[in-house]
Amino acid sequence: MAPIRPETTATSGSLVQVLRAAILAVCIVSLMSLAACNSQEQNKPVLESARQAFLDGNYSEAERLYESYIQAEPQGDARWEAWNRLLDMALTVRNDRPRATSILDAMYLEFGDSGQRAFELLSRLAEIYEDMNNYGKAVEAWRKCLSLPGIDPAESARLHYRVARDHQAMKAYGQAVQELNLCIRDAQKPELAQQCRYTLAQNLIFMGRVEDAKKILRSIMANPEIADEDRALAAFLLADVLEDQEKFAEAIDILESIRLTYPNPLVVDTRLKHLKQMKQ
Repeated sequence: MAPIRPETTATSGSLVQVLRAAILAVCIVSLMSLAACNSQEQNKPVLESARQAFLDGNYSEAERLYESYIQAEPQGDARWEAWNRLLDMALTVRNDRPRATSILDAMYLEFGDSGQRAFELLSRLAEIYEDMNNYGKAVEAWRKCLSLPGIDPAESARLHYRVARDHQAMKAYGQAVQELNLCIRDAQKPELAQQCRYTLAQNLIFMGRVEDAKKILRSIMANPEIADEDRALAAFLLADVLEDQEKFAEAIDILESIRLTYPNPLVVDTRLKHLKQMKQ
């Protein structure tokens, strides 16, 4: 028998080590997958208990269980459901808007890569901030919506209007005017365009640009395609401006023309009575 050469033995040993390492790697991956599956299986009772607690109206327990699921299952299939349940309870059960904004911030961090979900989350966040009179934060959320890819012009117009209203609430009238002009540019529905024009006139009045506002209001009143009620609202605002300018006769004529179309005729009659006294 020929003697075994040392290099042959070394080669065989290396091959065995490689095979052992490969088998070990496969085992580790399998164990990790099994652990993940076992983890999700173990947390199914937690999720089911959370759902039942919510249905039973046991909201404190439901919150605890949903939070437990979220912490235990960073890749869980039901995380969207769990977060939304926590959000619903924060808003409708606890009436805790600060907690709701924190939940929405966390959801946006987790699901913000999905355009549709990001839009939904940011819109709700902005609306809650508006309810809290935190208009600066609301503007931030609306602007994030505007920066999302795939926003069509019609949706963009609506978002610019919301931003404008928040700026108006903060008395940032110049910024509101900029947003309203963008709204008018992008609006595809006449109703929204008219709403933006009317709000633009309001902000111009606040800025002291009264003559510019009057032109817009007169154009709304003269447009037969605009609903009678909307034209009446523009006329009422124009009458306010004319009264401030002490043009009482013209203001009276305008108010007389909308007695039947203004949403609250009693208000018109009261204003007319006041103006007629001022005219004397």
